[in-house]
Amino acid sequence: MVVCAGGRSFREKMLFTHRGLSGPAVLQHRRIGSRARRWKIDLVPDFDLASAMAERRAAGDRSQARTLLAERLPKRLADRWFEVHGESKPLAVTGDREIAQIARGLRGWRVIQPARRATRRPR
Repeated sequence: MVVCAGGRSFREKMLFTHRGLSGPAVLQHRRIGSRARRWKIDLVPDFDLASAMAERRAAGDRSQARTLLAERLPKRLADRWFEVHGESKPLAVTGDREIAQIARGLRGWRVIQPARRATRRPR
């Protein structure tokens, strides 16, 4: 995944935790002291999701859009993405506008990180 914030980009793995986002991509931004709270995340870098969906639709593929996404992302993440951002339909009946919207969302997921709390170091 590629995380962009504060004019810098990092291509690393990312982890979803109960407290938010973590992993090397997120920690890189924190390590350099980035105070940027608005992040743009590309969940499918180096993959033309819109073209892949359109090709499968043209071939008459009746699988769900989330099935294609689950080939690139963890299945739980793909399922959750469509729960939050709209239903997953069979590719054969998904229109060009819907395909473009899905691809745009996954290539430019906007995240606002909560303000960091000051932490006390033990003495």
